[in-house]
Amino acid sequence: MIECYIYIQQVLRGGPAVAKCITTTQQLTERIELLRNRMIKVATVKGFTSDESLAISQELDYLLNMYELKKQDRSKSTTI
Repeated sequence: MIECYIYIQQVLRGGPAVAKCITTTQQLTERIELLRNRMIKVATVKGFTSDESLAISQELDYLLNMYELKKQDRSKSTTI
């Protein structure tokens, strides 16, 4: 179990924004994969330095850091 990481997801363009909460490692890895794929698509169309590419990259960096910290926590708890 991880802390709740809340992100805002826009369901459809122009549609309502929905708050989502990541509480499991599986949800975290699924969000990381989704963002990786989205970043590739956005960067290909809009460029690597577009505002949207940078925003996705920043969220992805944050989630990857969170994942690494959780992985380190798990390895410490299993070695004790």
